[in-house]
Amino acid sequence: MNELSLIQLVLNASLLVQIVMLLLISISVFSWMLIFSKGRALRKARRVANRFEDLFWNDKDLNSLYNNVN
Repeated sequence: MNELSLIQLVLNASLLVQIVMLLLISISVFSWMLIFSKGRALRKARRVANRFEDLFWNDKDLNSLYNNVN
């Protein structure tokens, strides 16, 4: 039986197919980096919003809240 491994398939593919596969893998890695980066940014924004909300509801004077936030 003549089985081909994934590596053999890639190495035996034409140059154009190899370039397309490399491009697809690169775009996939970049997309996952963006997904994780945006996830971290959203978690940070949620923490900041929760902190502000706690300050807002616990402070009786808006002037002191303004000074605390800035």
